[in-house]
Amino acid sequence: MAPLFRRDLLRSGAVTNLRVRRAERALARWLRRRGAAKVSIVRLRPGADGAKVGLDDYLLTHSVKELDTLPRLDANELPLGDAVEMLTPETDPAVHVAAIRSRADWIPGLIDSTANGRNQADGQRLIQMYRKFGLDLSSMDNPIESGILNVGQRMHSGRLKVFASLSKYLDERRLYRRDERDQIVKDRDHLQDALRCLVSGVSRMRTKPQPVPAGPCRVFRGSNSWMR
Repeated sequence: MAPLFRRDLLRSGAVTNLRVRRAERALARWLRRRGAAKVSIVRLRPGADGAKVGLDDYLLTHSVKELDTLPRLDANELPLGDAVEMLTPETDPAVHVAAIRSRADWIPGLIDSTANGRNQADGQRLIQMYRKFGLDLSSMDNPIESGILNVGQRMHSGRLKVFASLSKYLDERRLYRRDERDQIVKDRDHLQDALRCLVSGVSRMRTKPQPVPAGPCRVFRGSNSWMR
């Protein structure tokens, strides 16, 4: 596979499985030791209901030319957090949830239930759908103008940084602009919206819950007993 496809690593399961991503990086290191000048990672879209798709499955329904057009990520720079960035709004909710929970089951999520033109009722149905798949999801307001200002302030002060390998976010960032009426152009801006939501909800961030130590055991031996 490596010589045929120029040492590209092709996976769909890596999007939702942390162990697969670690194995992916181990294989990339092995290929570089064997003389590969550059190793790239290609994310194959999952199949129906989040089914894993391998190279053989992909080529049953796609051409090699289509394979060549898929975006390639530099395995030297790819952080463990790339899985969430590689998801798209069209990705099945079960895949979204699996990608988030692959980091830790306890991590909660936030969503602007009225984003993308949704009404309140539709947004609440979407929240319930994600909760059904096991994600602790809550609704929040995601203001545009004050949110953009907060993001900019955190970036300028160094409190918010973006991995150089998050190419999809950076591509969106370069296209993020206002129209002639000074309104944000709502096109290819999903990751910008997500970052704004993250910053607006920073006060809700939590560390991993710690188990509460059990108190001393009290044994009841009857109303006249001195044992406790």
